[in-house]
Formats: sequence, C-alpha cells, structure tokens
Amino acid sequence: MGNSIRAVRLQLLFVFSILSLAGCNQPSAPPSYEFEPLESPLSVAYPKCADISGTYSLTPGSRESSLFSPYQTPPHQMDMVQIRHTTNAFFTYRLKMHKARFVEQVSMLRSSNPEGYAKWRALITHWQKEKRDKQDTSVTDREILQIGPLPERGGTLGPSLCEGFWGTVEHRYGAPVGLDQAVESINSIHTETLLSRSKQGALLFRYDNYRTQNGVFGGTVPARIINSAFAKLEPMQDSLFDWEVTNETAPPSRAILEQEVIPEDELVDVQQTGQTAASGSVKQWPADLPAVLVDVQQYAIGQLSSGGSITHFVPDESSPNTALFISMKGEANSNKDVSDLLRAMMQHTQVENVELVSVQRSEKVKVEFEIRLKLRNQTKT
Repeated sequence: MGNSIRAVRLQLLFVFSILSLAGCNQPSAPPSYEFEPLESPLSVAYPKCADISGTYSLTPGSRESSLFSPYQTPPHQMDMVQIRHTTNAFFTYRLKMHKARFVEQVSMLRSSNPEGYAKWRALITHWQKEKRDKQDTSVTDREILQIGPLPERGGTLGPSLCEGFWGTVEHRYGAPVGLDQAVESINSIHTETLLSRSKQGALLFRYDNYRTQNGVFGGTVPARIINSAFAKLEPMQDSLFDWEVTNETAPPSRAILEQEVIPEDELVDVQQTGQTAASGSVKQWPADLPAVLVDVQQYAIGQLSSGGSITHFVPDESSPNTALFISMKGEANSNKDVSDLLRAMMQHTQVENVELVSVQRSEKVKVEFEIRLKLRNQTKT
C-alpha cells in the first residue's frame, strides 16, 4: 500500500513538473517590426526553421560575436561573418577581419617584430594552401594567432528545436541578457540563444531567459521564461567580405623590401611635378598626379589631431613600374593617432593599400611614423 502511494506521488510530481515547463513559457514579442522573423521555410524537411544565410557585420567583443568566436581575444578580433546553408539544418560560417584592420595589424607586426613577421608570413602562406586544398587549418590557426593576426576562421551552426522560424543554437547558465542582474539571481538563470532572419535581411538574435528549478531526477531544468531580449547583426555587401591575403596586404619580409629602397635624397619632393630623376633615369608621372598628391596629402593632414603633422610626403622612386607608392612621414601625439590615421587612409578613394613602415617615440614626446601608401590607378611610364 505504501509503495503504491509513493508511486502515485512520484507520477503526480512528474506530471506537475511537465506542466510547469509547458506553462508560462511563451517568449516575449519582438519589440518592433525590425525584429520580426521572415516567415520563409529553410526547406520542406524543415518548415519551421529559417534560412539564416547571408553576410553580416559583427561588433568585436559583443555577445553576438562570442557565439561565433568564443576563442577569439584582442587583438585578433573579427568584424564580419558569412553564413551559408550546407545540408539538412546545418550551416557553415566564416569569420573575417575588415581588410583595413588586417593591414594595420600586419604593418604593426612587420615594423615591431621583423623576425616574428617572417615566421608569421610563412605560416600564412601555408594556411592559404591548406584553405585552398580544403584541409583542416585548426593547427595552423593556433600557430598564427600566437604571433599575429588571423584574417579568417570558420565553424558550423546547427539550429535545433525550430519554432516560428527561430532555431536554438546555444544554452548558457549564469549569463542572462537584458535582465536586471541586481534583482535576479544570476546562477539560477538559464539562457537560450535563438537565431532567425529579419524581413530586412538582418541576422536576428533572441535570448530567452528562464528561471530554473530542481528536476525530478536531480539537477536543474528550465521552468519558465522570465523575459526575452533581442539583438541583430546588420547585413553587409559580400564584396567587402571577399578579400584575400596577397603580397599587397601582407608584403614580403623587410629583408626583401630593403633591397628595393633608395636613399631619401633621391626622392622627388611633393612640389615637383611632371618629371623626376632617380639613378640617372627620367620617369614621366601621370598628368593628374599633382592634384591627386595634394588631395591625399591634405586628407592625411586632416586626419591628425591637434599637434600632429606630416613632414615628408613624396612619390617613392623604388616603386615598380606597375604601381606608384608614396612615402609619408610625420609626427602624432600617440600610437592611437597613428592607428586612426592608418584606418582613415585605407578609406581614401585614391589609396589602394597602406603599410606602416616604422613608428617610434621622438625626443619631443611625439610619435614619429613612416607610412607607405599605394595609390590607385597611378602608373609610372
């Protein structure tokens, strides 16, 4: 008799637990139209799942970024993610740096640690071959990250338990989103991350925060939803994502380049136009070069904060005939100002590539820098 009563109690307790899980478990409604999922099935086999394929802008260090790159730490941050559907309900993703960020970090490494740069560049070359041959790059990834920037890294996503075009991709305890941590007990919160795609093409995130309770057979289980928080990654053009590591973005080591450098007194001054002499030969510059030089130089000056200056801005005669480079030297107030200048120069329409040659503290408590610019559509004849 006693055993029967205990069995009935256990059954009632089990039923009560199931009912408590089923009740009060509706997520919060999207806060606005822009967070509503696009009601378009992934496939006939997965009619409640969304196709989240696309290219999206990431904010390095954000909660959304950590879903794709929990192993990434500064300065090896990624700025973009591209997601593609493969089979069933699985997706592959590729994380990537903005080209300007990569060029800046490469330039910094090359000027501050030539020996490390040479090793890093050899690893990058090997990594490119592995990627091209569709081999596993994880070992090389780690070796590269120990020295310098890794431009790209990949992984897989498998949204599950799809409902209403939202698919669950992650479970976390003690890391709620959009919840007053002073009021709620963090350790008793279970957070599910769900993904979808908006009607405007953004990648949608929904964070469902659950209160947990002790399970029938021990441990804790999600009991009811407290609230839902929403976020999104904006779509971006594929063309901004589709850049590759080349000799321009990762130049040969300094030992090779130094063979091409000529003395500074043989470089033409920015005020000289039309012709310049170097090593006894005469070169003809493009007709629109003077205007381009003035425009780029004035733009560079405008990017420096008060107290910064450009002291040297001349065409580099060591450039190959197929391209035109500019040697630019100056002073800035801090290393951050130099970094900001590098990023800004990459955005100029007449500049194709930017390389930091050197940076050092001067006696005037300034930061002296030298930058090499490759101009776009400018060729010596």
